[in-house]
Amino acid sequence: MLRTKCLIATLLSFWTIALAAPSSNLDRVQARIETLVAQARPMAIKKDWDAIVALLKPESENLNREGLLLLAKALHNQKDYLDEVRLLSNVTIMDPKDYVAWSDLGRA
Repeated sequence: MLRTKCLIATLLSFWTIALAAPSSNLDRVQARIETLVAQARPMAIKKDWDAIVALLKPESENLNREGLLLLAKALHNQKDYLDEVRLLSNVTIMDPKDYVAWSDLGRA
């Protein structure tokens, strides 16, 4: 009986620790991307396009919509229109009704 109680207590503590940990690698990637995008916002206000490209371009495959649009704007200001079109095309594939991406794509 005592062994059963110890086993149950051990299992409960294990599950408590497991549930407190991040659920997956995807959650960690999304958290990192959100942090990068948050760092890029003030750079966009200052129009520091080089810093935005340096920060976000290595993660361009994982960026969310806001990150893709920020990076596309920075690339546009650097006159890197080919990469800008590639990123904006990805946004329109993710959401075909995204009027901001379509508008920016027409401007590129």
